[in-house]
Amino acid sequence: YGQDALPYLGYLLHSHFNLGEVVSVNRYTAALVQFQRMYSDTGVPSYHNSTHALDVVQMVGLMVHALRQSEAGRSLCPPVEVCVMLLAAAAHDIEPLSLSLSLSLSLSLSLSL
Repeated sequence: YGQDALPYLGYLLHSHFNLGEVVSVNRYTAALVQFQRMYSDTGVPSYHNSTHALDVVQMVGLMVHALRQSEAGRSLCPPVEVCVMLLAAAAHDIEPLSLSLSLSLSLSLSLSL
């Protein structure tokens, strides 16, 4: 699926987790298209790219799927939280600082607090 891999996976997960009650599939996949573009525009180290984001989204999806196999797991992860987790996984490395946490803390960067 090449450049459309992240939105395509998002489309599949949107359906799998019934996220339509939270956000429309069009709006959800449009956000993922934008995230994918933002990864290609950042010029960051090659590891922080849309392929890495795809891997992380897939892993979060698998973990949420496993968790939601029980009633207790479904109550812990309602659709709105699943949606937020998947979008956060997709966007987690857009414009990374590429600093360690200890360095960020020693520099008192607001993102590390």
